[in-house]
This record gives sequence, structure tokens and C-alpha cells, in this order.
Amino acid sequence: MQTVTLNKKGSIEIPKKIRQRMYLNPNTKFIILESEDSLTLKRIYKPQLSDDFEKLVDFGIKFAKEKGITQEDVLKDD
Repeated sequence: MQTVTLNKKGSIEIPKKIRQRMYLNPNTKFIILESEDSLTLKRIYKPQLSDDFEKLVDFGIKFAKEKGITQEDVLKDD
């Protein structure tokens, strides 16, 4: 555990050893979770496009199967 101090601008500096261990760079994004007497920083990871696309396709296939939607239903011209 390390101690940090809030500066005049309302900022704190994450200690260097923690930044190195967690591979934190100057543009790393976080969300702040607030509770009664504490703050928690949670890193926001940049989504991987290919992974997200595959998850979306898998969801669509599963959804279509559950609803009984076939490829013919999708391709037919109304």
C-alpha cells in the first residue's frame, strides 16, 4: 500500500512502480467508482474489433436459432 496526496488541481499521481507493473501509459482511460469513503479506478480497455464482431455474430446466430429464423427467411425478398 502506498500513500498519495491530492494536489491543488485535484490530481493524484499513481506511483511509478504501479504504473510500470500495470502497463499504464499517459493516455490510459479509467472510470471512477465512488462509495461513501473511497474511490476505485477501473481501467477502460479499448475493445478489440474482431473479438467484438465475432461476439455479435455469435449472438445473432443464437438469437435466430431461438426464434426459428432461417437463412431463407433472411434472404427472401418481400
